[in-house]
Amino acid sequence: MMYENFDINKIEKSLEEQFDYVNSVRDFNQRKVLKAFFDNKVAPEHFYTVSGYGHDDMGREVLDKVCAQVFKA
Repeated sequence: MMYENFDINKIEKSLEEQFDYVNSVRDFNQRKVLKAFFDNKVAPEHFYTVSGYGHDDMGREVLDKVCAQVFKA
């Protein structure tokens, strides 16, 4: 089989720098999102006060602020 010649550990090691970069981007974005949740005081009640129409929806308003902060909109 053609895969017998591949050393997966060697290939993974050769990609370590790219994996580290992707992980650093992931960590940066995760911190940014968590900070936005914290800054806007997102709580469980923001997720279960939904009418389905979006009118006077406290959760939607807060999550709009979170998105605006995360994406600098």
